[in-house]
Amino acid sequence: MTDSSKKESQLPSEDETKILDTDHGNQETISDRVKEAGQSFKGMINSLGDKAKTITEKTQELKDKSVESIDPTRRDARDIQTLGTKVETIIAVFEETMMHIERQEYNEQEKLLNGYKKLLEEQINVIRSRLELVKRLSQK
Repeated sequence: MTDSSKKESQLPSEDETKILDTDHGNQETISDRVKEAGQSFKGMINSLGDKAKTITEKTQELKDKSVESIDPTRRDARDIQTLGTKVETIIAVFEETMMHIERQEYNEQEKLLNGYKKLLEEQINVIRSRLELVKRLSQK
């Protein structure tokens, strides 16, 4: 390189030395404005990324809910699973009660089964009432 080309390469470019007057009388270089625009663009990209992530999450939630509404067995299985060991106890008590009833004579079985059915229907009514109460309270 010649001495004149070294001096030219060390000198700031013409764009960097240009100074712009803003409306408020402040001065800034073009490179400052480019940096500022770059930061603004980066912020906009980050914001769009966050919005896309939120939309993706909401879409996945809606997809999960639609699958559950289409397949009630999945929903029921999930609901039962949340009760955990309590469900196992309930099932064991039910099976034990049914086995006890089966050991009786047929005319006695009929009375016991009708009584047990009424008991279960009442328990279902209690569950329905409790569910309605919970729904109302959760909406407030």
